[in-house]
Amino acid sequence: MRDEADPKMSNAWLIIYLIPIFAIIIGLVSLLFSVMLLPTLGPEAALPALVGIFLVPLLALISFVVSIILTYKLVKRRNTHFKRQVFLFEDLISAVKSLATKKKVDVEVGLSSCERTVRETKAE
Repeated sequence: MRDEADPKMSNAWLIIYLIPIFAIIIGLVSLLFSVMLLPTLGPEAALPALVGIFLVPLLALISFVVSIILTYKLVKRRNTHFKRQVFLFEDLISAVKSLATKKKVDVEVGLSSCERTVRETKAE
């Protein structure tokens, strides 16, 4: 299960959170150039504003979609980690119980917290 469930995530995913900031900067810069150039160039100066008007929503949409994908990947990774943890606890409990019966030692008190953790995890 470990090979299929734990893909490494690149640090490049952190750039997603910078996309809205870039969109705002591009929009403000294009609006600033448009206002500064309007008296000298006339209607041609509106081109940077139009670029900003169309680019900002596009970057916002891309950022939204990619952040949904990132959230899905992180939640999936977390859930598979919890599944592996339950399997580990179950195997650990059975191994300790089998060793305890061989050595005739009572380990119920010590294992009760592990068993409770497994029960709580399965209840969720």
